[in-house]
Amino acid sequence: LQGLLCFLASLATLRCCGAQLGKEVSLELKDWECRHVNGIIDWNGLREIAVENVDFESVTVMSEMSHISVGMRMPDLRALAFQECPLGTIFLSSLSLGVCLFKNAHDITECTDVAEFVMESMFMLDIPLAVLLTSAW
Repeated sequence: LQGLLCFLASLATLRCCGAQLGKEVSLELKDWECRHVNGIIDWNGLREIAVENVDFESVTVMSEMSHISVGMRMPDLRALAFQECPLGTIFLSSLSLGVCLFKNAHDITECTDVAEFVMESMFMLDIPLAVLLTSAW
């Protein structure tokens, strides 16, 4: 409850300061974790699979995640997924990039498309850095 009150107070302060500066302030709350998305992908289930199957200490990926991440090398599927869940798509694309680089260490040109997408989506779009750093993805 205290957190909610602090949040509401910060919204009021933001509106008040924006009005004093003569600027219109709009605040859009996004479901960055994709917990309420009803789309073609079950993002909640996928996040659970990701948490269970990715071993960050040894940087290995279980076969289930490897197969799921391959789809992120298809630009049309990636674009559709990104509309539903940007952070989940960035996660899967990063995973796909890692798998691609591992499998094609001798010639990484096959990985260029997904690498460009990861860089663009992480650094050139309007996704706040704080959201990227604190995401459950």
